Amino acid sequence: MKFTLIALAGALTAANGRQLRNTTPRKLENENNNYNYQPQMTSSSTLTFERCIDVTTMAGEDEDIQAAISAGYAKAESSYVTVFPNNYANEKERMIMTVGSYVAAKVKASANKDRQFCDACKDWQETCYAQQYGYNNAEDEQQDQEQAEDGADENQQQNQAEEGEEAAEGDDAGRKLYNAPDCDVCASKGCFAEGQEGAVDYDEMVGQFVEQVAECMEVEDGNGNAYYIGMACSSYGDAAEFAVFMDDGCTVMTNTKSASSVLSSAYSDEGMSYSTLMSMTSTYLQEAFTTDSSCYQMQYDKPDEDGNNNNNQNQEEEIAEVCRDITEDAMYVAYCYVDQQEQQEAAEDEQQAWYDVDVQNADDLEEVCSVVNAKLNMDGETQWTYFYDEEKQGSSYERNKKGQLVGSAADQASMGGGMIFLITALVIAIVVAPTAWFIISKKNKKRTSSSESDYQGWMLS
Repeated sequence: MKFTLIALAGALTAANGRQLRNTTPRKLENENNNYNYQPQMTSSSTLTFERCIDVTTMAGEDEDIQAAISAGYAKAESSYVTVFPNNYANEKERMIMTVGSYVAAKVKASANKDRQFCDACKDWQETCYAQQYGYNNAEDEQQDQEQAEDGADENQQQNQAEEGEEAAEGDDAGRKLYNAPDCDVCASKGCFAEGQEGAVDYDEMVGQFVEQVAECMEVEDGNGNAYYIGMACSSYGDAAEFAVFMDDGCTVMTNTKSASSVLSSAYSDEGMSYSTLMSMTSTYLQEAFTTDSSCYQMQYDKPDEDGNNNNNQNQEEEIAEVCRDITEDAMYVAYCYVDQQEQQEAAEDEQQAWYDVDVQNADDLEEVCSVVNAKLNMDGETQWTYFYDEEKQGSSYERNKKGQLVGSAADQASMGGGMIFLITALVIAIVVAPTAWFIISKKNKKRTSSSESDYQGWMLS
């Protein structure tokens, strides 16, 4: 039975109801009559992925699209993800956003994290070199070494510059906080290496590629046919895949083409193969759906000429860019409701769609949010269905034998059970087996000894 908004809004018992074209979500207001749609996150939040969700929508009137849908080769739907700002899954804090926005934010954050760290390393390069090679004069060298040693600890360990009664009483006037990147880590990441002129920044290109896909990227295949590349939920609902769409809004996906085949002959403005960029994105995608993102943004100080530093001790903690981006594009699911009265009135006036759909306008996040909230509040476990087919359309992910994403919580739990079995087997092999062998050997020896004393020359003693 297909989900229908009318059934959920007006009468959940109407099992054969059909989705109407017009839906009107109701905003839940707080005590100050302010809308509570906009999520709030702080630097202590941890962005945690829950699931990918497909909602069916209305298709355009294009005859080819309608024929493909009727034949089962295409489906009009859009993909969304639900996330939490923590890892304990408080349902009132569940957020929803388009899958493209989520993937773009996560991939950009992963691709840019080394660049941001290296930018801080370059600010401290002179200090790190002074600590390593000691080329400054004695006074400056000692001062730079103290800064580097104190700043290497990212937890902002305090270096007390003055001792005495005032410092003991908690007077911060004699304290300096140094927050600098670790020089050894900077060197290991190649942050001090001179950039080659004309060198390609692949991380930046990957970020730009994913942003284009998130917005529905138009490409032509080798035969000059126009297609659109976007993101869609995997058949497992635990990740998002590159998919081929038939419309410029990336709402009608076809399962007869894979993104890799369409992109094989397409190139970016920089001359980079889109197929190559898609392959390079795989690692970031795996991380996006298996790793939580901290909203804490490390802020590094910049040393000045006097050996002091512009520390961030008294500054308000900054929220990581990935969390800011998602906050701007998401809304709380728990606060999305359907206006039942308007839906009941619409049921009498509006024509029904020619096939059942979840929402009329997949670009209306409020409408989608209302539908998802209604589904989640239905009796029994919510069943989510997916059109993407990994066997036909390929996959960007590495999975274990159970189909779980490698690196995910489910995969680690599965690995934990396997490790217990392995340890048990090793214990048996190392401890039990030798012990059993020793006992058997001892019995055999005793039996042999007894045989030698009791039986000699075919006569009993």
